[in-house]
Amino acid sequence: MKSIVSMPGLKPNFSKRMKNLKISEKDRILIDQRCENCSEHTEETALTLEGVNKANFDHENGMLTVDFNPAILSLGDIEKAIADAGHSTPNHKAKIDFYTDAPECCRLSLEREKDRV
Repeated sequence: MKSIVSMPGLKPNFSKRMKNLKISEKDRILIDQRCENCSEHTEETALTLEGVNKANFDHENGMLTVDFNPAILSLGDIEKAIADAGHSTPNHKAKIDFYTDAPECCRLSLEREKDRV
């Protein structure tokens, strides 16, 4: 049978370190879209990323709330994936070629993007 040897001054305090370990973070991202089809697409995109635990898009205010592990990915990583899937965020713009075959609501988002430039 193994015994645990304790040395004064070198005791690891595992439970205290675990409390300080950040394994989940919740944040919101503004997405340039408003329809329900787009909200499902945005949620699905976020949920495919390793480290994203939950994703909920409110299509009325354009906000995606994500619960993710910051040790695995950053909020910027999530924004980039969403932009790559065709929906602009404040820090990453969607690629124009996505909009060619997109539903009308998404093409309207592109027109708004062009007006901002």
